[in-house]
Amino acid sequence: MARAQDGTGCETLYQEALRLYNEAVLDLADRSLDSVSQVCLNDRDQMARVLFLRALIAARVDSVAAMRRDVELLFRNDRNYFLKPYDPLLIEFPQPRDAVFTTYQQLFGSREAGPGLLRKDHGRFRAGFLGGVVTPQLEVTTDRTVFAEDGPFSLDATVGWNAGAIVEYDVFPNWAIRAGGGITRFGYEATNKALQYTEDLQFYDLNMSVRKSFWLKRASWVPYLLAGAGLGILQTADANVDRSGDGVRLLGSLNLDRTKERTQLQYRGIGGVGVAYKVGHTVLSVEGRYEYAFVDHTLDEAPYTESEMLVRYYYVDNDLRISNVTVALGIQYIIRYHRRNRFYP
Repeated sequence: MARAQDGTGCETLYQEALRLYNEAVLDLADRSLDSVSQVCLNDRDQMARVLFLRALIAARVDSVAAMRRDVELLFRNDRNYFLKPYDPLLIEFPQPRDAVFTTYQQLFGSREAGPGLLRKDHGRFRAGFLGGVVTPQLEVTTDRTVFAEDGPFSLDATVGWNAGAIVEYDVFPNWAIRAGGGITRFGYEATNKALQYTEDLQFYDLNMSVRKSFWLKRASWVPYLLAGAGLGILQTADANVDRSGDGVRLLGSLNLDRTKERTQLQYRGIGGVGVAYKVGHTVLSVEGRYEYAFVDHTLDEAPYTESEMLVRYYYVDNDLRISNVTVALGIQYIIRYHRRNRFYP
């Protein structure tokens, strides 16, 4: 009942302001709309009518800044707002019609005005998915061998992938906190003259970072920088070792689970750069990240833990740290926009 009464009160006050506008009593109409906006603040449809009429009043009295502010507030009030070019109030007076509609096109975009300023506004709260290609960066700090005739090991990375969910929230305009989680898979291979060792890894990832976006003057693309930290929780470390033989023994491939001989929690520093583009209320992005590993992948006791690999296959681990480079594509939906104006405060 109270909501119905509020709606009736909003309509009555709005009609009074509209009457004053039609009679060209613009000062009183504007003050009346201020009263309406306080009463109808939670009524999105009524607020759209109030803001539209206020923009027309501002245009008729040549208050360009106020007019632009109210046109942007139409979007802040309703993300799907559409200005009808043949609205009776808009076409009644040519001067406010041209000013208001031009500002609307500059914000929302059109064939004549281009993409529109709002294309840069990627919202305050957004969530979605991010996935890409992972290239491990191997850092080997020892050169252990078991059988000198085999020669030294050569280590090569196996390209992998990651996929996960991310959430971003703007704590300040163009400064966002990102939280994410997902799965990463990659591996590496160690070979010498007689031996081939492969290890496939899977991690559960958790990360937190700060994203700084930049609005370039004429571009609708939004570049950004990332800086943060991450945690890789090792889930699997599946190894396979294959030796060509020594002329006496015939050795088959050996499969092993080496999870217990690897660092379970791997801490990383994250830095990256990307670019994002808004389509409707969806943000598409492409980014490159470097994740630096602060701890070794191999444990201190790992080199000589697995006796069968050591005694029969002549394999021993070298100290290894695995950072990675990731190129990823993302898609996010804008859940909430900033309530305050970004372009015409």
